[in-house]
Amino acid sequence: MEVLLNSPLSWVAIGLIFVIAETLVGDGTLLSFGCSGIILGAMIWLLDLKLGVLWPLVIFVALSLLVSMLTRRLMKKTGRYKGDINTY
Repeated sequence: MEVLLNSPLSWVAIGLIFVIAETLVGDGTLLSFGCSGIILGAMIWLLDLKLGVLWPLVIFVALSLLVSMLTRRLMKKTGRYKGDINTY
């Protein structure tokens, strides 16, 4: 398990799976996970990080939240964001 979580290719593959799934779903929710996986794979490869088991998952979640918030802010600025469906 530790070998897979510290391999940059596995994180890039996870990111690409999310990006491909996003093309099938098409609502933008999986794109942040895909970008986060690709970014984490690049970070592990470029910085030669050995993080153990827990830290890659924590970094993945943090990157996913960051990319999701940035994407939402960008969508609001460009006018493509239509608001939340749950606001009445």
